[in-house]
Amino acid sequence: MSESIGSKLQSLRKAKRYTQRYVADRLDMKRSTLSNYEIDRRSPSLTDLKRLAQFYKVGLDYFDLATAD
Repeated sequence: MSESIGSKLQSLRKAKRYTQRYVADRLDMKRSTLSNYEIDRRSPSLTDLKRLAQFYKVGLDYFDLATAD
């Protein structure tokens, strides 16, 4: 089974030892929005996902969108 987008976002953030507040502030989004993405309560828009991928320096293919729920 494939890892969810949310768990991948959380893994990327934790690997860099960033807080949700830090990432949210850098991307001009609410911390609660980022939290909802990480716990798979909400799915990020393609625009937000592109911004997150660029921030973490990964390609969109990292998120394996073809198998995303």
